[in-house]
Amino acid sequence: MNNPRPHNRSLSLDANTFSVKTTPKPARSIREESTSAEAPGHPFEPAATEVAEAGEAPSDHVKPLASAPDSSSITDLALAPAESGAVATRPAQYGWQGVINRLTFGALKLSPSKDELMRRRGIETIQGSLPRPMTILVANAAGGAGKTITSIGLAGTFGIHRGGDVVVWDNNETQGSLALRTNSQGSTRTVIDLLAAAAASGDMSLGELAPFLRRQGSSRFEVLASSTDPTEMKQIGRDEFNTVHSLLSRFKQLMIVDSGNNSLADNFVAAAESADLLIIPTSLQRDGAQRALWTLRTLYEAGYEDLANNAIIVITEGSKLKESAKTAQEIRETFAKKLDVIDIPYDPHLDRGTEIDLELLGDKTRRAYENLAALVMVRLRGLHPKDNH
Repeated sequence: MNNPRPHNRSLSLDANTFSVKTTPKPARSIREESTSAEAPGHPFEPAATEVAEAGEAPSDHVKPLASAPDSSSITDLALAPAESGAVATRPAQYGWQGVINRLTFGALKLSPSKDELMRRRGIETIQGSLPRPMTILVANAAGGAGKTITSIGLAGTFGIHRGGDVVVWDNNETQGSLALRTNSQGSTRTVIDLLAAAAASGDMSLGELAPFLRRQGSSRFEVLASSTDPTEMKQIGRDEFNTVHSLLSRFKQLMIVDSGNNSLADNFVAAAESADLLIIPTSLQRDGAQRALWTLRTLYEAGYEDLANNAIIVITEGSKLKESAKTAQEIRETFAKKLDVIDIPYDPHLDRGTEIDLELLGDKTRRAYENLAALVMVRLRGLHPKDNH
């Protein structure tokens, strides 16, 4: 069982484990770190080596394989079912107990199962309050890793259960796909248009901001799309990012930043500086996992140790060619040694490349996103106040 780990946990460098050092060091820009000489034995080297060698060990040296963890057990300790209160006392709505309760028109009020109690507690956690506006960075240097899918699934889950105040922002430095996977609502306005309007008005109101955000119907979140012109997106640097971030922070509780693939881009650096929590989506393919580790290492070495140390790994299972079961299991275990891992099961609706409607997702997929959202809330509520906002 993989349970949420405490914020700012102490990690040490071990040649045989996926771990990182937390020795204080002056913060440097990602660009500076990436262009400097690479020191041998960097903190993410053990994990990169394990991923590269996954599946190559003789079978008698590999422990028996387990199936992918059931996402409903990920947050068992943090979200243990309450023994009393409204969460536990309401009659069952799901399972055979819920069926009997409905068939008897409430004459029988069977209690919910442990699984339903866990789901209720997770939703209760998702609906909890936050001390301030929070920013979640979804990043992976690899394209096609599931960043946009994860951003939409997480935002939709928050929107459905929190009732709004959630925005997903396509911060791709070239041409993002968020607009292609969400409902445009007939709007062609993008972040470029928002920047122009903000410069003209000086102090935008919520009513002035609203036309630039694309509402997503019953999922109750909004989208700030990137421009379809890559040359326009190159205009967004740190100052432009900070302008938009400051504006959104005035009106939204949760900002989910769907990043591009270039961690050296100024808008990516600005997103890392503003982020409270990092989510790294990845497949279980060897190259995708290595790029995920590269992203973690890059952020760590640039001075964002807390982001890297407390990242959540989201494993997205598409229909593309996969590694062997043994290799995939070893890659998952490499991540799970020091980071929390949430598995999003394969869902044909997500794999079509078309607009995503959360109501068309399978129940297991919705449950996985609920567990991800609950874990994110546990992390965000445990953060110390940030003095750079």
